[in-house]
Amino acid sequence: GIYGGNLTISCVGMSSADAESVQWNINGAAVAQTSTKVIENTYDDIDTARSSTTVLTISSLSYEDEGEVTCELKFSGTWYTSSTNSLNVIGIVTEPFDVGALKGADAAVYCVAEGPQIPSIEWYKDSTVLDSSLSSLASVSSGSEYISTLTITSASDSSNGMYKCKATWETSSSVEGGYVESSEAQLATYGVSYLTGSSTVALGSSFTITCKIDNYQTPTVLWKKAGLSNTDSEGLVQLDVTTWTDSLVVSTSVVGSTQYACSAKYTDSNGGVSSTDYTASTITVEQSCSTLTDPDGGALVCEGNDDDQTCTVTCNDGYIGRATPSVFTCTSGVWDGEPTSSECTVVATPSAYTVVYKAVYVYPIPCATSWGPYMLAAYPYHLENAVADLSEVPATVQLVTDSFVCENYPVDCSGAGCQKKEKSTDCGSALIPLL
Repeated sequence: GIYGGNLTISCVGMSSADAESVQWNINGAAVAQTSTKVIENTYDDIDTARSSTTVLTISSLSYEDEGEVTCELKFSGTWYTSSTNSLNVIGIVTEPFDVGALKGADAAVYCVAEGPQIPSIEWYKDSTVLDSSLSSLASVSSGSEYISTLTITSASDSSNGMYKCKATWETSSSVEGGYVESSEAQLATYGVSYLTGSSTVALGSSFTITCKIDNYQTPTVLWKKAGLSNTDSEGLVQLDVTTWTDSLVVSTSVVGSTQYACSAKYTDSNGGVSSTDYTASTITVEQSCSTLTDPDGGALVCEGNDDDQTCTVTCNDGYIGRATPSVFTCTSGVWDGEPTSSECTVVATPSAYTVVYKAVYVYPIPCATSWGPYMLAAYPYHLENAVADLSEVPATVQLVTDSFVCENYPVDCSGAGCQKKEKSTDCGSALIPLL
C-alpha cells in the first residue's frame, strides 16, 4: 500500500454455516478495531454452502503497519488460518528539506523512497517536471530504500524555487501500483550579489562601500580590510524579504590603495554553516588638485580630472601675466606652481581706459541734516585697468564729466563740520579711448 493511503485486504471462508468468529493478525498479533483499522464481515449463500467474507481496511498507512498478515475463521469450534501475505508500505520516507545554495556552486536536493521494488522518481520545480538527466537514483543499504538526488549545477537566481519529488511504483504480483508525492522544499541561493566597485577617491573625502547579500534567512556579513578581519561596518539593513545590505565607511586620510572585501555567512535550518568566497574591491585614495580661481584681470581654463589638471591663464587687455598665456600643471594632486591673483596685475598699455566717476557733495550749512543739493565736482577717481595714477588721465578725459548727472547725496556730519561724502556708483563709468 501507499504511505498515507488506504489498503483493503479480504479473506473468504466456505462452510455449511457462517463463521462463528473472525480474527486478523499482523506479525502474529491480533488486530484490534480502531479508527484506522476497521474489520467488516459479510455472509452469503453460494450454492449449498455459506461464504464468510471478512475485510480489513487500514487507513492512513504507515510503516508501522508493515508485516505478515493472516486471517482466522472459526467454524464449528475449529479455527482455520489463511496463508500468510506480506503487507508492504511504499512511499517517501525522507522528505526533501530546505536548502541554501551558494551562488555559483553546485547544490543538491534529496528524497528517499521505500518499497519492495525500485520506483521511478521524478522531480518538480515550481510544479514543472524537470529533466530526468538532472537526478540520479541509488539503493540504500537496506535494499528497500532508494535515494534520489537532484543536482543543481552552478546555482544562480534562476535556481530559486520550490522542489518536490514524486515516486511511482508499477503494479506487480506483489505490489499494488501507485505514486506518492513529497512535500515541497525551498531552494534559495545566497551570496554577495553586489559590492561597490574599485574606485578612486579624493584625500580627506567621505566614501562608503556597500555589500549586498541575497539570502532568504538573515545572513552574517564578514568584512576584511587589507586582508584582515574588520568589524567597523555600519550594520545590517534588510531591503526586502531576501535582500540585505551592509556598509563600511572607508578611511581616506592616507594616500594609497586598500583592498576591502565582504563575505556572507549562512546557517541553514539543520545548523550547517557555510560562507561565500570574499568579493573584493580596491579603493585608491589620491590627493586632489586644489581649486583655482580666476586671477584679477584674466581668465583661467582648466582641463583634466581631480588629480591631474592643466590650467591656462590668459590676461585681459591691459594686463600682463608672468607669461601670456601662463600654463600650470597639477600632477597627482600637486601643482608645479599655483596661479595667484597677482598673475595679471602688471600694467600694460591698453587700447582704452575704463574710468569710473564719483561725485562729491557738500552742504553750505555745517552739520545740517537735510540733503545737500549742490554737487561740488564730478571727477575720475579710479581707473579699472592699466593706469594706477589719476594724474596720468588725459585732461580731455576729465572734460567729459559734464555728460554725467549725479543725484543729491545726504550730508555726513560728524564732529565739528560737514564732511565730504563720496559714492562710487551714482555717476557710472565710461570707456574713454586714448587720444
